[in-house]
Amino acid sequence: YHNQGFNIYQISLDSDDNFWKNGASNLPWVCVRDPQSVYSQVAGLYNVKKLPAIFLIDKNGNMVKRVDDIKSLENDIKSLL
Repeated sequence: YHNQGFNIYQISLDSDDNFWKNGASNLPWVCVRDPQSVYSQVAGLYNVKKLPAIFLIDKNGNMVKRVDDIKSLENDIKSLL
C-alpha cells in the first residue's frame, strides 16, 4: 500500500546495537532503535507489553487504532486509505 501513502515505521527494542543494525539493514521500511530497549519510556507510554505491538497512525500523527489481531491488519489499513 506504499503507493497509496501507507508507510511502515518500526521501532526496535533490541538491546544489541550491532544485532539491530544487521537485521534492519535489509528491511524495505524505516526501522529505528530505542536504545533504552525493554526499559523504553515510549513503549511504556503506549502500554506495550508484548511484541509485536502494531499501531495505525494517520498522516496527521494521530493514533487511530491499536491492532490486536494481525488477521484484521489488512482490513484496518484499507479502512484508513
